Amino acid sequence: MNIVPKAATIIAIAIAIAMTMTTPAEGPPATAPAPGTPPAGFGAIYDTTAAAIARWDGTFRPPPVVRYDGTERIDGYTLEADSAAYYNKKIYISAGAFDGNIHYIIAHELGHAWEAHLGDYAPTTEGSELFADCIAGAAAAAAGYDYRAMAGYTGGFTSSDNTHGTSRERSAAVLAGAAHGHRSCEAEHL
Repeated sequence: MNIVPKAATIIAIAIAIAMTMTTPAEGPPATAPAPGTPPAGFGAIYDTTAAAIARWDGTFRPPPVVRYDGTERIDGYTLEADSAAYYNKKIYISAGAFDGNIHYIIAHELGHAWEAHLGDYAPTTEGSELFADCIAGAAAAAAGYDYRAMAGYTGGFTSSDNTHGTSRERSAAVLAGAAHGHRSCEAEHL
């Protein structure tokens, strides 16, 4: 399923390529938290992103977050040590997932919660994953976060089970959501 028109995809890819050609901001490097440690402000990031989504219809209630170390078994499914998932009206985030772009991880999993809220959640399908990426971009833009960094983060990701789309499709979905808002994601998905 292609969630953005081809012209928008080409533009999004060009933007993503251009972003990789910019130089990083100058200044001392930020001190990163120890691996597996929730970054400072994790709760605030979650709350701000969830609030941005809740404003879309006034009835969305963000799911609770379950943090785990190692692997987690849920109904016969194993969540890996460096992953995050939306399942059974909860967001599961492993300690290892904190080493990634936490804004993206939170917004993506909240995207699945929004999809479930709309009544159209189909776990582990490419369409569902690209929808969550699109919603992640829309939510990040609405919350005032850097959706361009999210698109760059997804640009380096390829799922081993081919359920999440290509890295190019994922980046394009984030950028499309940020540029056109959640309704454009829903129009393509529902």
